[in-house]
Amino acid sequence: MLSKRLRSFSYCFAAGLISLSLLLGACTPKPKLTSIAIASSQPGSFQLGTTQQFTATGTYSDGTTGDITSRAKWTSSNTEVATVDAKGQVTAVTLGSTNITASLSGITSAATALPVVTISVVVIEQKSPYNVLVKGTQQFTAMATFSDGSKEDCTLSSKWASSAPTIAVITTSGSLTANAPGTANITATLYGVTSAPLVLVVGAPPTGPSISSIAVSRDKVANLTVGSTQQFTAQALSTDGSIRNVTSQATWASTDQSVATVSSTGVVTGVGPGQANITAYYSGVTSVAIMVTVVAQ
Repeated sequence: MLSKRLRSFSYCFAAGLISLSLLLGACTPKPKLTSIAIASSQPGSFQLGTTQQFTATGTYSDGTTGDITSRAKWTSSNTEVATVDAKGQVTAVTLGSTNITASLSGITSAATALPVVTISVVVIEQKSPYNVLVKGTQQFTAMATFSDGSKEDCTLSSKWASSAPTIAVITTSGSLTANAPGTANITATLYGVTSAPLVLVVGAPPTGPSISSIAVSRDKVANLTVGSTQQFTAQALSTDGSIRNVTSQATWASTDQSVATVSSTGVVTGVGPGQANITAYYSGVTSVAIMVTVVAQ
């Protein structure tokens, strides 16, 4: 009899603990939303007539985070410039600026300023300022300037083209490969705006002994003053040991033409205070750079 009472008491005690646990669980407050952070799929200037996706991430009182993009209420402060739908997709309507926010459960994100612009010009550059030989490669970059004056690297988003793919072909990332001697015009297009063509000359591979190195020297080792000049000389060392002067045949380059320029014959002119590296390129080989320092008069 006693054992039955004990078992009955144990069952009741266990049931009571379970009920208490359930009751306490039901009373535990759910984590509260404490902040919202929004982000754009394409940070920066927003091209007129295009769309971009915004996402919203909520942070809760227990430290957890979650995607609340589809649950949040999206707002554009100026719907005449850009609209935003219930899923966070923003559409540029006209030139101007607007602020995008997302809100949920009484919490509103910090505003993201969104300038709507058009492209004024696209400019392309060679990472190496020289022409290229057959089978050689070069990397090109594209920079877009917008109507608000801002600039943006658009190398990967531009459409690249070569006027003569049999001479030089260029990839979607701006990487060029030379196929045959000749001339090709390289362009980049972004949102219907095409850069001015960059004329690339592909040279024939050299015959006879190949060039192993280019040595550059100057007539005097001294700082340049603004407006003064120095003569640089390029010597090509061939694999057969011969050395020849290629000063007038080499392609010369300065890393900062606001400091110093260099002519096709290797004459360096001081332009403004600072430092610039001078190099010579010949037959597929680039010399070691020589730094020049320009000082004020």
